[in-house]
Amino acid sequence: MTQQPKLRQIWDHIIENIALNPSIMAIQIPSQLTSGREHLLIPLAAFLLEYPVGYVPLDANQTTFLSDTPLDVYECVLVDPGEEHTLLRFSCPRCVSQSVARLAPEEVRRGLVGRFQPRLEAVDYPGRLEVRYTQETLSRVGL
Repeated sequence: MTQQPKLRQIWDHIIENIALNPSIMAIQIPSQLTSGREHLLIPLAAFLLEYPVGYVPLDANQTTFLSDTPLDVYECVLVDPGEEHTLLRFSCPRCVSQSVARLAPEEVRRGLVGRFQPRLEAVDYPGRLEVRYTQETLSRVGL
């Protein structure tokens, strides 16, 4: 079976579980849907979490990712007086952000604020959203 139909089966399983129980807090994905294809869950998670960029491992045996690669790192932080909470943190290889206009740092920042600020306003969040940007080169990136 190709990867696309297997990913579709995982997605269908998630949707069916939500339809059966809309208040569900966790969904167990059957191992037969992921066995040998665990690497498919990484881009699926990036999509579900609405990351503007997601890594797609080459295969299930890949163990290192973007070693010593310059990265643009973004962190969305909810800031209350005296308290901070990281909403999400992700990175994009600098070579990608330099060649894809919508992944340029200012575009990504603008997109994140545009996506999350209205949601925070809709629930009367009293704090503020900060999108922090740094440049980092790491010996290993965890997915």
